[in-house]
Amino acid sequence: MGWHTAKLPGLGDVNWGQFFSALSDAGYNGPVCIEVEDRAFEGSLDDRKRALRQSKRYLEQFVS
Repeated sequence: MGWHTAKLPGLGDVNWGQFFSALSDAGYNGPVCIEVEDRAFEGSLDDRKRALRQSKRYLEQFVS
């Protein structure tokens, strides 16, 4: 598309603390889905698994 580059949580420009705060303020208490679209992690199944583990570790600081 040319207008953004997908990155894993913590590697891009999103302020995840502010994002999860807004979800909490809105009363959201549902699931969080992680999609591996960061091209740096799409080379193999092991890379995608590593991306999911890394994303989970990063996002855990924002959810209880």
